[in-house]
Formats: sequence, structure tokens, C-alpha cells
Amino acid sequence: MFIGEYEHTLDGKNRLSVPHKFREIVESSEEQKGFYVTLGLDNCLFLFTKKQWDAVIAKLENVSFTNDAARGFERVFFSSAVYAEIDNQGRVLIPEPLKRTAGLAKNVAVVGVNARIEVWDRDRWRAMKGSSSGSYGSWAQQLF
Repeated sequence: MFIGEYEHTLDGKNRLSVPHKFREIVESSEEQKGFYVTLGLDNCLFLFTKKQWDAVIAKLENVSFTNDAARGFERVFFSSAVYAEIDNQGRVLIPEPLKRTAGLAKNVAVVGVNARIEVWDRDRWRAMKGSSSGSYGSWAQQLF
């Protein structure tokens, strides 16, 4: 499980230093030492381990290709996806098209969201987190 939030920067080559606690999870439990990176929701990127990526694929395989929403989602989700290995310095490469589409600048927030990691533009993350504080209680009521 990924939890917590960390502020990092993208270097000049669009490499993101993965927080140490997140790297430990991947390095201790996965065959592959990296993440599947794709366009997330709400203008962020999603990073999935191999295990979680496989779980997402399994869910999508149960949706009929005749479902218009499923086709549209799968096209964007999979066409923007890449596999990014963690290098020896603990970084992953964020492809320029994904960086641009998610509106990432140099300063980013790396956020643990249970089974995935989200990467946000830092200022947009702060604004979203601040504006959602009033909704937190109602979301909890809906879920629990």
C-alpha cells in the first residue's frame, strides 16, 4: 500500500525521484523494478506496480468492447501508458507527452493512494487538497 505525500522536482530530463518508501515497496515485492505510468484522472498521472496493473487489466477485460465509455477510456488509458524502470538513482522517466497532458511543471507532488501513486503538479495538488477539505466528510459518509 502506498501512503503519504512527498514534494519532489522533475529534473531537466523529466526524471522523477521516487520516494524511498515507495521504492522499497516495489523493490521488495515485484519482479519488475518499475511502474506502469499512464494518464490519471483529475489532471494527474497514475503509477501502478506490475501487480496492480494486472489487476486493472483484469477489471477492464470484464467490460464489453461494445460499451462506448469503456472503449473511450481504454483508448486513452492504454495509448498513453508506458513502463518506466527505476534507475540506479531511484528515478523514473516521465515521458514528455504525459508530462504535458497532466500539466506537470518542475515541482510535483507524489502521492500514495493505496494501490497506486499519483503525480500532480505541486500547486494544483495543494489547491485541490485545500478545496476538497469541505467534501471529505461527505465522501466518508458515501463510502462508509
